[in-house]
Order: sequence, then structure tokens, then C-alpha cells
Amino acid sequence: MAVVKDNDEWQDLKENGPEGFLRDIGIIDGSKEIITEDYVGMEDPVDYMGFTLESAAGLSFNVSANDAAKFTIYSLVEKTDRKGNTTYSLKSLQSSTLKKQKDGSFSIDTKNLLLADGTYYIGVQSTNAKKGGDAGYTIALNENSKFYTLGDNSDDWGDLKTDGASGAVGSLGEISEDNAGEIIHSDWVGFGDSVDYLEFNLLNAAGLSFNVSADDAAKFTIYSL
Repeated sequence: MAVVKDNDEWQDLKENGPEGFLRDIGIIDGSKEIITEDYVGMEDPVDYMGFTLESAAGLSFNVSANDAAKFTIYSLVEKTDRKGNTTYSLKSLQSSTLKKQKDGSFSIDTKNLLLADGTYYIGVQSTNAKKGGDAGYTIALNENSKFYTLGDNSDDWGDLKTDGASGAVGSLGEISEDNAGEIIHSDWVGFGDSVDYLEFNLLNAAGLSFNVSADDAAKFTIYSL
């Protein structure tokens, strides 16, 4: 059996999932450069580490090593059978094989990967482990990573079907001749917060026209409940 270093091989993944032996590199939010240095090779073929996103993000990593390796981003899948037994597995969201450079090193800049807020996992694997692989590696967050911090799901109205008008929905209040031309609601929709709902009230019949502007593609709809 390979020697386990830093308890990051996650050999109890299937039974214990996120409660198993696993390194946690904490919250990635772009406020500081996230760099981890470690080793994979013959004695330690694969490392796993967890990280958390507090907002949706598009992440790109720079991964470098001095031997052949593969870098993968995973989500954790939980499954419970009919007997109530829960098991866990990893779902690959993006996998990148490091490319050999002219100086003999290996590196890759991963493609931007869109992720919702939540917990994810990094796996670094020595692809030469069975041949005596010896890969010291580093991982850094690229500057072109983007964090969608303006998202606010409190007005997505996910409980529309069950709670109707009492569900989570923003309000513009009453619209009348007195405030015509003065109804302004500055907000944001995009990845991680794709739709906002806002209610308004009319005390009298009206013919309404709205001016809606945005800095990216969007659709504006008037509904009745």
C-alpha cells in the first residue's frame, strides 16, 4: 500500500465522504492568491483537497509540477440505498493533464470553470506513479478567475408554487401617476442568480410602459399570479 502523506488520499471517501480524512484549503474568494505546494508520486499517487465558494464563480487555475500529473475538479455525490446506507463518490467536473514544457517541467492553465456556491474538491494525480513518478506541484488561482458576488437569491421566488405571493419576492410597492418615471430598482442577474422577481401594486387600471436597461443580455416580463 502506498504511504499516506498528510492524510489527503481520502481512502475513506466511499464511507465517510466529507467527514473523511481530507485537507481543506478553505474559502476561495479571490481576496488573496491561493497557493498549495505538495507532492504526488510513487509513494503518494494522488492528493485530494476541499475548498469552498461563498458565491458563484468562474475559476481558472495554474498548476505546475516537475513530473507528469493530472489536475481535476470534483463535486461530491451522495447516494442512499433502500436500506438507508449512504455512500459517496466523486463526479469529475473538469480534468486537465499537465503539458510538458521545453525546460522539462509540466504545467497547465485550466479553462475557466463555472461553479455555483458550495463545496468542491481538487484532485492531483501522478500519472507516472507506477513508473517511479516524483512530482512536486503547486496550484495557484489565475487572475482571470471571476467571482459573482452580486448575486442575491432571496428574490428568486423558488417557493412560488407552494407559497405564492407570500413567498420570497422583492417588492416595488404601489405604482401610480404620482411616481410615474421615478420607479428605479438597481439590481443584478447572472450566473448563480439567474432571475429576480419583483411585485408591484396598481390601485387603478393603467397602461404601463417601462424602460429597462442592463449591461448584459436579459429579458423583462410582466406576469399575473
